[in-house]
Amino acid sequence: MKEKDLGSECRRVLPSIIIGSGVVLRLLQYFFDRSLSGDEAAMALNVMHRSLPGFLQPLSLDQAAPPLFLMIEKFFISTLGTNDYALRLFPLLCGCLALPIFFKVSKTFLNFNASLLALALVSFSAPLIYYSSEVKPYSTDLFVTLILYAATASPALFAFTGAVAIWLSYPAIFVFVGLGTAMVLERKVRPLLLPASIWILSFSLEYLIYLKRAAMNPALLRYWAGSFIPFSRNFFQAENLSTFLQIFHYPVGLQSYLVYLGAFLFCLGCFSFASREKNKLLCLLLPLGVTLLASALHKYPFFRINTFPYSGRLLIFLVPSLSIMIAKGAEYLVHKPFARSLFLKSVLVAAILFPVLTSKFLREPMVLEQIKPVMLYIKVHQKPDDLIYVYHGASSAFEYYSEIWNYKTHALQGINGREDPALYKQDLERLRGHERVWILFSHILTQGSNQEAKLIESDLDALGKKRDSFVSIGAAAYLYDLSGRK
Repeated sequence: MKEKDLGSECRRVLPSIIIGSGVVLRLLQYFFDRSLSGDEAAMALNVMHRSLPGFLQPLSLDQAAPPLFLMIEKFFISTLGTNDYALRLFPLLCGCLALPIFFKVSKTFLNFNASLLALALVSFSAPLIYYSSEVKPYSTDLFVTLILYAATASPALFAFTGAVAIWLSYPAIFVFVGLGTAMVLERKVRPLLLPASIWILSFSLEYLIYLKRAAMNPALLRYWAGSFIPFSRNFFQAENLSTFLQIFHYPVGLQSYLVYLGAFLFCLGCFSFASREKNKLLCLLLPLGVTLLASALHKYPFFRINTFPYSGRLLIFLVPSLSIMIAKGAEYLVHKPFARSLFLKSVLVAAILFPVLTSKFLREPMVLEQIKPVMLYIKVHQKPDDLIYVYHGASSAFEYYSEIWNYKTHALQGINGREDPALYKQDLERLRGHERVWILFSHILTQGSNQEAKLIESDLDALGKKRDSFVSIGAAAYLYDLSGRK
């Protein structure tokens, strides 16, 4: 039975509508102008304070990013001025340009209707929308991955793209090796000799100049210590299966029951490709396999149980292949005799897309840390002799905004007492005797029972009296009288 498509007019218009809608959502997130998070501000400070050769050195403030990404960020702030919009422009461009490239790539794996479904999953993915305006390289990882897939048609282009890509995106290494291995398994060995030679030379140069030292950051090693796939014979243990399911929530962006439906359709997609198009299955799964191997060897964190949307951010580059596999599973399912009716096909598509399209993250921009209105409140209400105590998580954002606003004030940097919360009480003793002390919070640790902000507030209440407060999303300021006078 010949497959019916959506009609010539739909084939022309629908992709543009979906891509255009995805771009609009990314622009809305961008122009909402949310405050830079603590990690974004730390990245921004590195970009602001370093020259181009300095980007070949390990970054300060416990940050890491590919050198070429940092150089492009430097170009934008040098051209447009140092501000949030300029810093987020390159990730935005990558996030928007990724959509039409993804649709073109997906059509090499799927029929038209399934490509539309995959395109919708990528266009309306809340994590992809959010990270399209984040001063981090995750949106760039997505863009570079798609460029590598698009470049496989030409060995020369694949060679050049791969050699440049690893300077722009860390996981580009896994994608290039995975795709190259798939091409070798297809017996395309001779055309790959040049790409492999160029890539090995480029990677060796980057490793010697930058990666070897950047990978030894003690703070980052501690932070990601529990985020690697266990290297054991019992790979299908409960913890790994749980991580497998969570990937469909984040970074793919599926909600509630769709996590399980997405995982099921992914498995069906694997089966469908394995039955008829093994070469396509290899191209989609081998980059994931190389990533898993790197994680098992403790060379690349795979997944961190954390607050949305942070948990799976290092896997955003895998969203295109995961979305294609989900769409392939749906394509396989609708061709079964029991699902050939238009009604059942519509029910399946609606079951996948309705929760995606009605997600709260599509109705309003995602905001995690709004330190700008908090700092502006302090700036308006503070007196000349006021002291500002900056919680350690807010230090990078406070320094960044103080610098770009030319905001000069008397501030004390709070210590990091996450290893020993009792240290906070000792540190606050420095403030005793001051009549007006602003306590600035942002990027607050709230894991399990360790609620740092509440702990510090409790210690402050024991030292003095709260006179004023201003609370925003993920940030707050409290004015305390610690003079000891009643």
